[in-house]
Amino acid sequence: MILVVILYAILASTFILAKEAVSYAKPCFLIGFRMIIAGSLLWGSQYFFSRRSAIPKREDWLLFFKTTLFHIY
Repeated sequence: MILVVILYAILASTFILAKEAVSYAKPCFLIGFRMIIAGSLLWGSQYFFSRRSAIPKREDWLLFFKTTLFHIY
């Protein structure tokens, strides 16, 4: 039960942190920065556990580019 309380406390603190961060930087910058950090952590964990599949193949680069470009829309 204590872990649930800690989880909700951490989630609640992110709203307070985000509200303060917006007063210092633009929202688009904050979202981009957060996504870069999250992507780096995900890729780093994939690289740590399975190096062979962490590096994309050359024929998949175009698919990654299309997904990156059009995912927002």
